[in-house]
Amino acid sequence: MNGRKVWSLTVVALLMGGTLLGGAPLLGGCRGSAFAGVVTGDVAWGEDEAAPLIGAPRSREGGATEPTLRPRHVAALGSLDDEQLRDPDTLGALLGQRRLEEASVAVRLCCADLAPSVTAALATDDWRSLRALAHERLSSPALAAGRADDHEAAQARLLARLHAVAILQDDEIVQPVAEPLDALDAWSTAVVLNAGSSVLFRLRDTDGGLWVFKPEQSIRHTNYRGEIASWRVAELLELNLHVPESREVVVRESWWEALTGRHDVAHTRSRLSVPTWTTGDDGERRLHGMLKPWVDGMARFPIERTGSWSPWLSGERPLDEIRTRSALELMAGFTPDSEEQRTRYTRALQGVPAMELLHQLSDLHVFDYLTNNWDRYQPERFGLNCHVRAGRVVALDNGATFLPAAAFSDRSTAWRLRRIRHFSASTVAHLRALDTELARDILFPGNRPDEREAFDAMLERRDAMLAHVDRLIARHGEEAVLTFP
Repeated sequence: MNGRKVWSLTVVALLMGGTLLGGAPLLGGCRGSAFAGVVTGDVAWGEDEAAPLIGAPRSREGGATEPTLRPRHVAALGSLDDEQLRDPDTLGALLGQRRLEEASVAVRLCCADLAPSVTAALATDDWRSLRALAHERLSSPALAAGRADDHEAAQARLLARLHAVAILQDDEIVQPVAEPLDALDAWSTAVVLNAGSSVLFRLRDTDGGLWVFKPEQSIRHTNYRGEIASWRVAELLELNLHVPESREVVVRESWWEALTGRHDVAHTRSRLSVPTWTTGDDGERRLHGMLKPWVDGMARFPIERTGSWSPWLSGERPLDEIRTRSALELMAGFTPDSEEQRTRYTRALQGVPAMELLHQLSDLHVFDYLTNNWDRYQPERFGLNCHVRAGRVVALDNGATFLPAAAFSDRSTAWRLRRIRHFSASTVAHLRALDTELARDILFPGNRPDEREAFDAMLERRDAMLAHVDRLIARHGEEAVLTFP
């Protein structure tokens, strides 16, 4: 039995108030009163199946471990009263110390009505259903507006923890280790893309699927791990955007040499940073990078032409003017240069309401501010880093994110955010309830010092954005600011 199944069965048992491994009833004698706790110290990560809180520790090449929930989440607990049991931080510590009776009471005290649905999802390891349930309950207008009472706020914190736990369980989002691309014969072609200063390859697999590979490189404003973390931000906040799935991969030097040997890429090799190579147990060097699916059929979206959409998002013009209009009518002043782009652009926005497009553009500016993506706007090359496809805004290029603040100021992204007056209630609610401890493990499971600093900087931007929203609500009212669902 693996660690994930142990976790699932444990939570099912505690939510149902049953027994675990033939022991006494988990709720036997419990009435929500104070418990005499036993301090057990740190969790012995990975020594046996019962030890990990959420799955097993995650190992990278070189022997470093990356547990999904590190011992810093497990506090030393003594006696607990009902108020303490309602604290999600306490819940995490209780589960880490295997104190299941108190953990069961904590869940029931906060969100008793969730127990049947959570139990059903966990019984089949259906983490995505659990995530959807927590997301739906977190999308609360009261929480978004900052007027949740103490009970609602406590529920939101527990829901945010459940939501984060469900994401941590999804290996398609948070990978245990970098995936190897060792089978060269699985890739039929590789083409160097002309993507400005970044080095990108478009790969075609033997099934005909297209992918983009971005290796770690010396260009300081290209951060492949930032691109991966940005995708996870969109997943964590359930943003109304299409951010392509981005995964960490690793390639052997022999694979890389064979790949690049097919093309004249001397200029490409000169820009790859030597320190990015690591040596595996087999003595061969490896290169880390990012792999994401190629998004076909996109059209450039001229986000830089702010006169077409900004007056409505900034509140300069009333939304009632365009509530019944289409996205194509909203952007009527823009005509793509080529016939192919015109066809794609029209097809991508056909039938999309103007309000839906504005909703996505609002979320895009929140996304870019949180990740400090100053590279979205390209005044001389409209739509280079912003696209549309099938009614969705595609935030395609997110490499210029989570970079050192000393070198890359957030002034431009902050200025753009300040021009937004209409926001999604769901997005704001998720930001208010954000489980910051687990969010760091989701975005940056490696726990590198530079990424800890990047995460802390994102939290500061989160706080500044919420203060901006609060000021707008105080001035204009809740309904005039939390305009989108």
